[in-house]
Amino acid sequence: AEPAGLFDLIVCEGAVGAIPQAWAAALARAGRLAAVERDGPVGRGLLLVNAAGVVGRRALFDSTPPVLAGFATERGFVF
Repeated sequence: AEPAGLFDLIVCEGAVGAIPQAWAAALARAGRLAAVERDGPVGRGLLLVNAAGVVGRRALFDSTPPVLAGFATERGFVF
């Protein structure tokens, strides 16, 4: 579901294939989002921060939580 309103802190306790843009857009000014992006055997723990309307991201650690249902990255055809 789309987040309703702006949040100071968003924490995802499982892995996602890619952090949804709607989550980053729901951050208030100086808001933070912590999540693990995982597209393979090892994921990357990320911290996103909304600084003056620009969302920056920083990798913090490697992790292997399970990918949440409905958030796996769909594989496409690659030559």
